[in-house]
Amino acid sequence: MSTSKGRTRVAYHGEKRQDQAMIGRASSSTAGEVTTTEGISPSVAEASASISHSMGATIPAGTENADTSPNKTSTMVPAQRLSPIKESGSESIGTDSEPSEGIASIVTFHVDSDIVVHVDTPDGKVMFKVSSGSMVCASSVWATQLYRTNAGRCDTDDWMVEINGDVDALTTVFNIVHFKFSKVPVSVTLDELYEISLVFSQYDCAHLAYPWANKWVGGLSELTTDPQLHHVCHKALLVAWVFGAVQLFRDMTDALIMSSELVDGQLANVDGMLLKEMVLPPAVFDIIADTRSKTIATILSAIEKPFKQITDPDAPKIPLCSASVPAVECDAMMIGSAMPQLMMAGFFPIPNASMFPHSIHAMRNELASINIISYKACDARPHMYGAHAKCNLGYEGAVARCLQSLPMPLRESHMVWLAEQAKKTGVSNGKMTEAYPHQRSTPPRPLHSPGATIDFTPRSRNSWT
Repeated sequence: MSTSKGRTRVAYHGEKRQDQAMIGRASSSTAGEVTTTEGISPSVAEASASISHSMGATIPAGTENADTSPNKTSTMVPAQRLSPIKESGSESIGTDSEPSEGIASIVTFHVDSDIVVHVDTPDGKVMFKVSSGSMVCASSVWATQLYRTNAGRCDTDDWMVEINGDVDALTTVFNIVHFKFSKVPVSVTLDELYEISLVFSQYDCAHLAYPWANKWVGGLSELTTDPQLHHVCHKALLVAWVFGAVQLFRDMTDALIMSSELVDGQLANVDGMLLKEMVLPPAVFDIIADTRSKTIATILSAIEKPFKQITDPDAPKIPLCSASVPAVECDAMMIGSAMPQLMMAGFFPIPNASMFPHSIHAMRNELASINIISYKACDARPHMYGAHAKCNLGYEGAVARCLQSLPMPLRESHMVWLAEQAKKTGVSNGKMTEAYPHQRSTPPRPLHSPGATIDFTPRSRNSWT
């Protein structure tokens, strides 16, 4: 060729054909015998044979005895096309179509899943196939459960673990852990968020909810005006504790204080579910019991006050009638009209506050419904008919003042915890936690200790829904 560019191209193709011939000749040697051609040394042929063997080259049928003598043209072995490597576990990720007997479903979250998580449901076991690496990175509790307690596990054994939790909640958490964000719900119901919070709390991984926490918790902002508040406030309280929502925590604690009642001498909610069987934040049960008892005692004292003025000679005589005359008659009529209604409601004789069965919410409604009859003079002039319209025993005002002065159901340790959780989850509390940036009034919770914050022991599975 006349140009260097052409020579370069010809040299490239010539070298390629020469290399192919070298591989073919080296492959045709038998019993250690090396057949050489002009210009190719035995050492090159041996090297070519070694390369051919390491690359897994194959000789097409009919070329094994190709004549490569100097006087004959060599037969070239055509280049072989490489086939793609089929990766193990490359099946589509999702719910397997044919689970075995006793297993409701099998859900795979990763092509390289190496752990099978069993979850018991009423319909049978649900098996989650997850990646140990993703689980360990997501939770220090899972890191302990998987690695420290399985240090002697043989690699050939099936790696099966049991994790407590609702199936739907675990599905959401595992989707986050395995970066399947498109499958994470944008909005959730309170029941769903409650179950997710149980998983987050037990396995110390609330930080996983950071991108969704504000939206999820923000959906509970109208719960205080919901007619079902007293039926579900214990669930919202746990959500507030796990996500670090201060105002929601206060509102739900107040709701439990207002709605709790005694069932066979034990605190329960409006549905009869015992508070001691609920999953509650630390010390909240004691706060509810103590605040409820003191508030009921204050209200009962206000109910008893008018009667003491009649029965106790040492009690101060303060007229209840708002009119100047006739105060004595008006007081007598009001007390007389109230007593039968108070007796029917269980407020009279005045009971022991610690054993009073009804809730504060029920007390307030009962006292508001009592019809107080005040004095009305038959021969009074028309403009005097309303003189005693404002006369009452002061029950509603006493209850309102009592509820306004309820102690804040938050301790410093609660505020510290809520501030730390809010930083993990990204929940916004405004200025309510600014005073608690890095403080700890209580010792830090032990690392790798599930349930160190909330005791899950007495809680049976039947009470999870």
